[in-house]
Amino acid sequence: MSPLGKLSLLLGLTTLAILLILPVGRSTQLVRAATPVYADAASSCATLTPCFTTIQEAVNNAGPAPAEVFVFPGTYAESVDLSLMGSDIAGSAGDLTLTTVNASGTPAPSTVTVSPAAGQAFQAGCTFPGSITIDGFTVLSLDTDGIDLCTDGDITIKNVTANGNSSDGVDAGGSGNLTITDSTANDNGDNGFDNDVDGDVAVSGSSADNNEDEGFVIDGFESDAAGDVTVTDSSANGSQSDDGFEIDAASVAVSNSTANDNDDEGFDIVIVGR
Repeated sequence: MSPLGKLSLLLGLTTLAILLILPVGRSTQLVRAATPVYADAASSCATLTPCFTTIQEAVNNAGPAPAEVFVFPGTYAESVDLSLMGSDIAGSAGDLTLTTVNASGTPAPSTVTVSPAAGQAFQAGCTFPGSITIDGFTVLSLDTDGIDLCTDGDITIKNVTANGNSSDGVDAGGSGNLTITDSTANDNGDNGFDNDVDGDVAVSGSSADNNEDEGFVIDGFESDAAGDVTVTDSSANGSQSDDGFEIDAASVAVSNSTANDNDDEGFDIVIVGR
C-alpha cells in the first residue's frame, strides 16, 4: 500500500474512533419535545394523537412546558384542575394553553362547554408556576366561579363565555399580566371578572353586564393596585348592587367603553402610585 493510502486509512480509523468516543463523554439522556395533546369525549380526535376522553386526562398528560391541549366539540361535565398538568407522565406544571377546536381539529371558538356538577370549570392554585391561556370555552358552574386561576405567570382569557355562574364568571389573580379579549362574563351571581393581579391588565372587546355585584374588578394581588390598565371596546352595564368598573391601578386608559345603568358608579377608578 502506498504511503498516501496508509495515511487515508489512518485518518479514516481516527475519524471512526472519534465518532465512537464522542457519545461516551456526553449525556445520553433524551429531552422529549412538548407535544400537543387532544381531548374528545367521542374518543376520535380526528385521528390526532395522543387522544383522551376528558380534558383532565389531557392536562395530566400535557408537557413538558410550554404545552398545548386542544379540545374537540362537546359538553364536558368535569372540573379541570390545571395544577395537575403533566402528573401522569412524571412531569410538572408550566406554561399551558387550552384551545377549543372544530370537528377537524382546527382552532375555533365556542365549540366546547365545560359544566361540572360541582366546582369550577377550570381552576389552578397560586402555586401554579407558569402562564395559562384559555381560549374559546364556554364555562358554567352551578355552585362557584366559572374559572378561578392564580399563577406566577401571565393569564390570557380569550373568546371565553362565562355567563350565569353561581359566583364570579372569571376570577383571575397572580403576579403576572392579564389579558382579556373578546370574552363575556354576564349574569353571574357575583362579579363578572374579578381580577387581582400585580402586572398590567388589557381588556378589549369584552363585556361584564348584568352581574349581581360588579362588572370588572381590577386591582392588585400582593400590592395595592394593578400595573397599567387599558380598557377598549368593552362594557360593564347593569351591575345590580355595585360599580360597573372598579379599578385600582398605576395608570388607567379607557376608550370606546360603556358603564351604564349600574346600581353604584359606572367607573370607580383610583390611581395608586407604585
